[in-house]
Amino acid sequence: MYIPKARPYHLRHAAVSLWLNAGAPVTQVADRAAHSVNVLLRVYASCSHLCVEPGRFPHRHS
Repeated sequence: MYIPKARPYHLRHAAVSLWLNAGAPVTQVADRAAHSVNVLLRVYASCSHLCVEPGRFPHRHS
């Protein structure tokens, strides 16, 4: 069985994705990740449960 090599970046990406999908405020997640809000939303816009409107916090899809 092949197990891909994990890198610190993968853990960081997983943490940011989990925070966003849990509904943490985008500004708080951006601060924790040392990103601007714009960069955070551009990089993590593909989070499957994330629905972000400009100026608002993410909400889960109902």
